[in-house]
Amino acid sequence: MSLGAGGAVGNAAVQLAKAYGASLVITTAGSEAKVKAAEAAGFDNVINLATETISEGVKRITGGKGVDIAIDSIGGV
Repeated sequence: MSLGAGGAVGNAAVQLAKAYGASLVITTAGSEAKVKAAEAAGFDNVINLATETISEGVKRITGGKGVDIAIDSIGGV
């Protein structure tokens, strides 16, 4: 999971995770426009922070299992 895929560091973290074979990559975005941009960039699992919390989104996407690794590229979340 990478927080803030809209930024360069978050975007790179997601791309690297996918390139190294991560089976489920999740990212966050702060608005519907940023969700659409992340999806257009190829991100499959985007949590819209304007409509749900990170924990709600992770539980929804993973079926309640959670994540193995989280990368915070924006800080202060």
